[in-house]
Amino acid sequence: MQRFLAHFGMAVLLVAGVSKALSFGSFTASLGSWEIIPEAAIGIVAMLVVAGELLLGGMWFAGVRRRAIAWAATGMIVLFTGAYLYQFLIYGPPRCECLGKLLAFRMESKQVPLVVLRNVLLLACMIAATRHANVVRATPGAAHTTPGAEAHARSGFTLIELMMVIAVVTIVAGLALMSFGSLRATAVGMSSLSLLRQHVAVFQSYGVDHKDAMPRFIEIDGTHAMHGPYGLYFRGEKLAYFSQSTFWPCAMEQQYYNGIAYTADMFIPPWTRNLELGVGKGHPYLYAATSVSRPEFWMPAERAGPEQWRTVRFAEVLFPSQKVILSAIDERVADHSPETDRVESAHLGWIDGSASIMPRRDLEPGYPGGEGRYEGSWSIFTDWPAGSHTIQGVRGLDVGARAR
Repeated sequence: MQRFLAHFGMAVLLVAGVSKALSFGSFTASLGSWEIIPEAAIGIVAMLVVAGELLLGGMWFAGVRRRAIAWAATGMIVLFTGAYLYQFLIYGPPRCECLGKLLAFRMESKQVPLVVLRNVLLLACMIAATRHANVVRATPGAAHTTPGAEAHARSGFTLIELMMVIAVVTIVAGLALMSFGSLRATAVGMSSLSLLRQHVAVFQSYGVDHKDAMPRFIEIDGTHAMHGPYGLYFRGEKLAYFSQSTFWPCAMEQQYYNGIAYTADMFIPPWTRNLELGVGKGHPYLYAATSVSRPEFWMPAERAGPEQWRTVRFAEVLFPSQKVILSAIDERVADHSPETDRVESAHLGWIDGSASIMPRRDLEPGYPGGEGRYEGSWSIFTDWPAGSHTIQGVRGLDVGARAR
């Protein structure tokens, strides 16, 4: 039993280190709620904690100086618990992610007993580890064994230890695979945000060249001005007025993208580049319909119809940091069940030139029925494209508040 508790406690320590390492940003942010840690030292403390847990847990299962490791781990748990209680008594309960994302505790007083109980149980495991290490060092009958045999007995793995090592390696491998997926998602997100900022900057350049007007390429009657390489495919065709939400690259590629043809690398969100352009989910970033129609068209009491599909100017935007101009929805995590927290993420370019990723549900509801059932409408969905059917148009906002 003593051996089991020792290995269990060290396994928890190792898994805690791995979990923190895989969600290092979140763990570091949680330390920001600890007033006893100087702001300048938060990053250093986070690295030391993660490195300490990984080092101690790894050395224990490697069979290296287990007695010293057990005492060091015991001291670490005592230090963590004392710091947590001091923070609670002096400043209030902090946010605790001592096991990373696997088990996080909120900043609530009722969570404190759970944190302390968890640490007491873990401390009991560490004490068992110190006793187990002492027993191994002083095994009965050791005096009757040769030095070579004694060294072999101390360094060899028992069946239980081997099983524990296999279990820990399996857990670490599973977490590593999850981390690879997370890193890939992070890279995709960064690439998407970079593209959004570039495109919004191009739109702003268009405004400078056209007396502050937002891009508009299709007229109410469906005629259009698309002269780029890809836009030639639509020469002579009449297009739905609001389809410029998806065809804007065809009109801007010649003058504002140095003649670059409508390519996936430039205009398509990174997670959909394996799909054909314009097919299914292979849309480019979508241009907000509110940018090509007067604000009155998006007011229930004032909507009159296509005669309100007119030029909009950047100066008319009241909340540039809270009004979407380009958007894309990452539907790979889509789950519309009310029983789950998984939601679609919205990649958004804001009129002020910034870009961000947020849960789609955080956006304000759009105009019911979207663009309506007029000839020239493209989407009758209230909230698709994201931020495209804002109540009050460019005078409204797509999110109540946003961290900059």
